[in-house]
Amino acid sequence: GAAILGFTVLATGTALALYAWRAPSMRTGAVFAPVSREAGMTLNNLFLMACTTTVFLGTFYPVFVEVTSTDRISVGPPYYALTFVPLSLPLLALVAFGPMLNWKRDALSAVIRRLRWPLLISSAALVLIVGNIGLERLMQALGLGLGVWLILGSLWLLVRRWSAGARSEFWRRVRSTPPAFWAIVLAHAGLGVSTVGIACVTALESSAVLTLQPGQGADFAGRRIVLTGADIVQGPNYRAERITVSMTGPGVDRDISSERRFYPVAGTQTTEAGIDLGLTGAYYVSVGERRGDAVVVRVWNHPFVGWIWWGAMIMAAGGAVSLLDRRLRIAVPAGKEIRA
Repeated sequence: GAAILGFTVLATGTALALYAWRAPSMRTGAVFAPVSREAGMTLNNLFLMACTTTVFLGTFYPVFVEVTSTDRISVGPPYYALTFVPLSLPLLALVAFGPMLNWKRDALSAVIRRLRWPLLISSAALVLIVGNIGLERLMQALGLGLGVWLILGSLWLLVRRWSAGARSEFWRRVRSTPPAFWAIVLAHAGLGVSTVGIACVTALESSAVLTLQPGQGADFAGRRIVLTGADIVQGPNYRAERITVSMTGPGVDRDISSERRFYPVAGTQTTEAGIDLGLTGAYYVSVGERRGDAVVVRVWNHPFVGWIWWGAMIMAAGGAVSLLDRRLRIAVPAGKEIRA
């Protein structure tokens, strides 16, 4: 706890010290309207700071308590559900508006017109999602709807850019799209992909505990799971109980193994879960205790869990693409404006 706290103080303190050092050289910019890209960036930063503060408090308050007293506490999901989620939902809703805003001054009605098709499609998707998963999971449905909204809103940037002007100039506009513009599209689309993954896992995850004998099977989350083998195997420095299950379903036919390992020298035991990761989610299989000839098999289904990490990689790719834009790497002479 003390080491983590010290590292955080060093990193944050250095950043704040640098800001304080350079603050006197900063000048107030031109005035901008409440509806403008500058206002959108400011509101975005306020929401990000609020979200960061809630995560910081939830993560480090237990560390403060541990360092300053003999008590130990933990902060769980209820805290984040009451603080982080209400802040992140409006932030996600506003992200797609930012790139559509004009600098200095704009009209809200004009921005909504520019985004009318993503708004209509994502609203229809939200209605379908609520109809399928129910109102009792409204927050998860909102998360899925916002994920669709972010993906559509980012792709709509390309549609508007490429469709502006004569059709004969279409391919020229595609080729002339600057890397900074691609970076915005990738970053926002990646955020939408991660949002869909988080919402799906939260709303649709399921699990089951099965007691199976070799040759027996059970249905779980759209797949048929059959225990095909249960053996004792010897590893390099451990002894393990290994099970193999056959998992079949629409377009799926594969074997997955899981082991419960015992390390005699250390006297410890670990469980190695079997994982089947696909485009639409991940299935986890874990071996449990034996009950005579039967084996307890624990299974989990996390729909679209891989989208969380794939979205993060898309966002990282957006950051990398932005570095390719020569205008952002080379100083621009005073008086010239950079436009993305």
